[in-house]
Amino acid sequence: VTLIAQYLKGERDAISVWHWGEGMTFAKPCVARPGEDRLQGADLIQGSRLAQRVVDRVGEMGKSGIQHGTWAGIHGFKPRADGTLQTPWGEGKWGVIPPGESEGKDRLFVDFSSAKHMVEDKEQAQSGAAGELHLTSTRCNDGETVTVIL
Repeated sequence: VTLIAQYLKGERDAISVWHWGEGMTFAKPCVARPGEDRLQGADLIQGSRLAQRVVDRVGEMGKSGIQHGTWAGIHGFKPRADGTLQTPWGEGKWGVIPPGESEGKDRLFVDFSSAKHMVEDKEQAQSGAAGELHLTSTRCNDGETVTVIL
C-alpha cells in the first residue's frame, strides 16, 4: 500500500515507514519500551511470568556455577535481575514490553549494541538440558530470529 502511495499517488516519503523495520508487522510491540520511570520497569518485571522465569533461571545459573547463556549460539549473554545485561557485544538492558503494546503477549525487550530485540516464549519456555530456558529473539530492524538459551 505504501508503494502505491509513494509511486502512483506521489505521496512524498510514504515508504519511509519501512526504514529499520518500522513497517513490519511485528514492529510496534518490538520497539515499544516502558517509560523512563525505573519503578515502572521494575513493576513490569515483577508482573511478567516470562521475566520472572528469566530472573529465576539466572539465579539458578549462578548457584550452579554457570557464568552465562548463549545468544544465537554465542556464549557470553547474561541478563541481570536489575534489568542490565552483559553480552559479547557490550553492556545492554532488558525488561518487559508494556502489556498494552505487546498484543496481550508476555514479551521482553533486550537492547544492546545499538540494536533492539523482542524476546518471546514461542514454545512455552522449553526447558532443555539441566533446566535450560530456551527463548526466541526477533531483531527489530530486520526480523532476524535467533535462539537464546539460559
